[in-house]
Amino acid sequence: MLFRIIVLILWIIFAVFLKRVSKDKSRLSDELLSLVLVSYYYN
Repeated sequence: MLFRIIVLILWIIFAVFLKRVSKDKSRLSDELLSLVLVSYYYN
């Protein structure tokens, strides 16, 4: 459980970093973030 929380926090930081680096990839990072969130909910 703790490992999942750590990975989730790291992924959120990574998504925010992608948004700041490139505006074009912001939509892609949003889709990946939502996909990860859904996978965590179902696991």
